[in-house]
Amino acid sequence: MFEKLHHGKLLSGVAALIMLAIGAAVWEARADAEKQPAVKPSPLLEPAKQAYKSTTAAYDLGSVGFADLYFWSRRWMDAEVASANTPTQQHAAKDAHLERMKNLHGKIAALHKEGIVGGEAEKFYATKYFLEEAKLLAKQ
Repeated sequence: MFEKLHHGKLLSGVAALIMLAIGAAVWEARADAEKQPAVKPSPLLEPAKQAYKSTTAAYDLGSVGFADLYFWSRRWMDAEVASANTPTQQHAAKDAHLERMKNLHGKIAALHKEGIVGGEAEKFYATKYFLEEAKLLAKQ
């Protein structure tokens, strides 16, 4: 039967079969990657998250410094990364830390721009550092 087929048609049929086989292998590899056993959440995750949230409330009341927000945001991110089952979850943890640092720097930058207490140069540049570090982490 194949002898009667034009050489080009036979070749394109073989190429299609090869492409199907490659596609099936890729699909199976993805499915296997998704079946990896779930990583147990770090016992540090919830305490770090709650410490960040309570520290944010304390910062807003003026009872703790801005660096405490960085400290607990970073610990929260580290615990989320350690608990992540996929690279997507790791990136989400890093992106969440980046957003928290954007918010912190935004608050300090607004105070700095207006020359208001809480926006001193050392706080402005420290939070700028925190933000730039978070950007680098998010790229990894």
